[in-house]
Amino acid sequence: MGLLHKDGDFEIKNLKVFDGSHNVMVGCLAVPNSFLSHKFYDLALQEYRRIGQCFPGRMEGREALFRAGLTLLEKAKIEKGKSEREKLFSLALKEFEKLYRTPGAPLEYLGKSLVYEALGDAQEEAKCLELALRKFPKHPLLPMLKEHIVYRIHESSLNDRESAYRIILLAIRHIPDLLENPDTLSLIESLEKNWETLPFFEKSQDRPTQIAIQLAFWLNNAPILAEIAEAPIDNISLGNALFCLLELNADLKAFAHPLEIQSLAEPLPKKLTFNQARSLYYLLQEALTKDLDLFESTFKKLDTRFLPARPYFDALGAWCYLLQKKYAEASLLFEKYPATTLNQEASPLHFPYGVYLYLTEGAKWGQRHFSLALDTPYPPTTALPSLFLTHRIDDKKGWIQRAFWWEKKELHRQLELFYKTVGKPE
Repeated sequence: MGLLHKDGDFEIKNLKVFDGSHNVMVGCLAVPNSFLSHKFYDLALQEYRRIGQCFPGRMEGREALFRAGLTLLEKAKIEKGKSEREKLFSLALKEFEKLYRTPGAPLEYLGKSLVYEALGDAQEEAKCLELALRKFPKHPLLPMLKEHIVYRIHESSLNDRESAYRIILLAIRHIPDLLENPDTLSLIESLEKNWETLPFFEKSQDRPTQIAIQLAFWLNNAPILAEIAEAPIDNISLGNALFCLLELNADLKAFAHPLEIQSLAEPLPKKLTFNQARSLYYLLQEALTKDLDLFESTFKKLDTRFLPARPYFDALGAWCYLLQKKYAEASLLFEKYPATTLNQEASPLHFPYGVYLYLTEGAKWGQRHFSLALDTPYPPTTALPSLFLTHRIDDKKGWIQRAFWWEKKELHRQLELFYKTVGKPE
């Protein structure tokens, strides 16, 4: 049991909870349940196993097997010795496996997910829950599994971004009615509102698919993206899925719907569609590290005022001029934007403008600009190099463990441009 509240401005007095029954005959699980509640784990485990063996075909027997695994799990959580704790987690997994090929089979995966949650393995936890949903789509115990998934969505959203993303992704794909829950709907809306804008992602009317694609992208889950791309979806969602795969360095040759990317050597149309613009952006990013002359000749033909995600294109142009030490041309690009945009860490122009100040005004001014980036738990990728150079994210603070793959890729890409332009900072 527990208390759920949204308003923190009140006090709760000490509560006493009594467990009792008006029945003359008490259920066989009452004794081990009492042992478990009083943390007599060995006695509880012995009784649960005995009941599981005595009533193999009954509901009480299945619940006893499940609770035996929970008992080992609870004992592992309070164990201080690392080797003993790992042993208990392993025993809990084996205990839950006893439910395999029984009418309580979904409880095996539910129990295993609880073990992996305790171990901090978000990927394996989500895999267990997804296996249960895939293997038992019409099982009578499915409501219990769904309730746990909804609970984990809300619990993990407070302190574990990866777990929350993984569980929301499997829920959206396998529990379509999830979005009808008001509390869950509010959480997902907040998630969408705070997501970083991606220049290669086009807004689609198919909201569940759009959310699933973005979640799979952030989680670097190429197989799920491939599965979505091969399903019957609208062209916008298909383009989003394929471009996400491209950004994750996946091989797109095997897909029935090839991704059309125009070469920079071909003439550009006067007006670009969103798909053409993001293809061009991808090619310009490639040219920035391989062929600056090709980049510059292409960029000069563009009127970025009419391009989707205009600041992203101008940020690439600024990098080209900075790499070539053409500071006057870079200055003209920055003058198109107000100071508030250049100083905003969510802007793609924030970091290149700081590099421009670093080169033209000195390291002190550059560092002062980088320090404007706010230190938040999950900063946008545009702010990552500024935070790195001002020593606010590093391995010691655990950022590498918390960051998503594409965040690390973007940080590396921007720092590489910085070092090519400025050299190794003192």
